[in-house]
Amino acid sequence: MKTLVIDRQDVLYNLQLIKQRADGAQIIANISANAQGMGLLETARLLREEGISSFAVSETEAVDQLREAGFEEENILMLRSTLDPAELKKLIENRAILTVGSHETAAAVNGIAEGLGAIAEVHIKIDMGLGHYGFSPNELDKILSIYRYMSNLAVSGIYMRFSNPLNDEKLTREEIAGFREVVAKINEAGFETGIAHAADSVALFKYDFCNLDAVCPGSALIGRLPGGENFGLRKVGYIEAGLEEVK
Repeated sequence: MKTLVIDRQDVLYNLQLIKQRADGAQIIANISANAQGMGLLETARLLREEGISSFAVSETEAVDQLREAGFEEENILMLRSTLDPAELKKLIENRAILTVGSHETAAAVNGIAEGLGAIAEVHIKIDMGLGHYGFSPNELDKILSIYRYMSNLAVSGIYMRFSNPLNDEKLTREEIAGFREVVAKINEAGFETGIAHAADSVALFKYDFCNLDAVCPGSALIGRLPGGENFGLRKVGYIEAGLEEVK
């Protein structure tokens, strides 16, 4: 029998360090990939007990599981932008906050929400260089069209992720400056962006200029950040295995 053992006290210790580093910014706990392997529902319940009410996931099924398990009032941000109609319908019905990373995605979400007679809550993703997905900073007209014309979308946030926070402070500073500029231009056009967030676990612990309105740590919860520096975080899990044979 092989068992993954998670020490709850180590998870709580890491959470306290995250709260200190967040310094008042909202914490959106990234519990993608089965909460980094710790167990989605068990981890979500533990975090909720400690006052965390916003979560981020990358799988539609995770939203289903959280809602079915009684996480009715919590905010659940879907980090993966999708154009799949079945996924979008399910996410809207489950009141997930959808990531909108392109004009096409925004139009698809708006159309499905209209068909459901619903308002879909969304966060706009800006691609500052990571290259996964997101609006380019020079696509301001497409971004503003969401606010102006897509009446079935409620924009409650805007975010980015850094391309190389572990090794390149200069680039990290340039990316967040560019992101702030996009936010400022949206505000100048007369629209509110909602909460702005950029920092993942590495950026949260490595720098003091990335917090914005919210932070979205994931690997910090399990104390396993990439790179050699661990910033005092504790590794939370270990494997127990029975002895099967002695030679």
